Amino acid sequence: MSQYIHDSGNFEGVGGLKIFFQFFKPKKYNGVIIYAHDSGEHSGRYIHVIEHFIDKGFSFYGLDHRGNGRSEGKRGHINGMSDYVNDLWTFINIVRKRESDKKYFLLGHSMGGLIGINFVEEHPGLLDGVIVTSLPLKTKTEVLGLREFIGRQLSAFWPRYSLSNEFDPIYLSHDKDVIKKYMEDKLVHNKVTARFFTEMVSAMKSAMQKAENIKTPFLILHAGDDEIADPAGSVEFFEKLGSSDKKLIVYDGFFHEILNEADRQLVYRDIEKWLKPRVD
Repeated sequence: MSQYIHDSGNFEGVGGLKIFFQFFKPKKYNGVIIYAHDSGEHSGRYIHVIEHFIDKGFSFYGLDHRGNGRSEGKRGHINGMSDYVNDLWTFINIVRKRESDKKYFLLGHSMGGLIGINFVEEHPGLLDGVIVTSLPLKTKTEVLGLREFIGRQLSAFWPRYSLSNEFDPIYLSHDKDVIKKYMEDKLVHNKVTARFFTEMVSAMKSAMQKAENIKTPFLILHAGDDEIADPAGSVEFFEKLGSSDKKLIVYDGFFHEILNEADRQLVYRDIEKWLKPRVD
């Protein structure tokens, strides 16, 4: 394991909220990975991923989205998708000032990937590439339709009303230790608000509609047996994506958190292969 410096801090996000971030810097590195996590979790769940890529010559920055982890804000709440996107814009600019003359890559898991798509739509040219895992662009139609109806009714007059995200952690990974740690993690939560839900549905639709306008290099990875985010959504997004530099991989038999799966080294190798020619 390469030696590295680990530190953390806060920056001011939209509305004055304190947004937590941490970074990991080895002595020598060629590229910078910026990590955006999923709903209900935090950047600290991915230390093993971070240490793997530090060994491969990357520094690593991760933030806890507002309402998650060590960041301020009502758990699972946003006023709009722009809250996440603007927080990420501030964070990436902080990273770029600290890490001049490097290649910058966003790694976004699930909701973090959806935030990343919205980010590159609005801010093209700030990133040298985007890697997304298990994008939540499609779910079971009947469930989504019912939730969208209920969410829209509540969002109009009670936007901060909290609901359970209603997913079973056993479908995150085949690695039982991952599930155990997830369920015992005090920084993990299962809350989303009515406004959060309607904003996510809107962002899902927008991502598909604007995909053809995105020219940033993309690596799209998805779990083949994903019970949370339908892999068909990633396939459709890949087909619509305007970038000429794009790649899609679906991992048969994998559950939602492919970076935490039992065979996660396979995913890491695919990411390494994609990154290497872009930093050499």
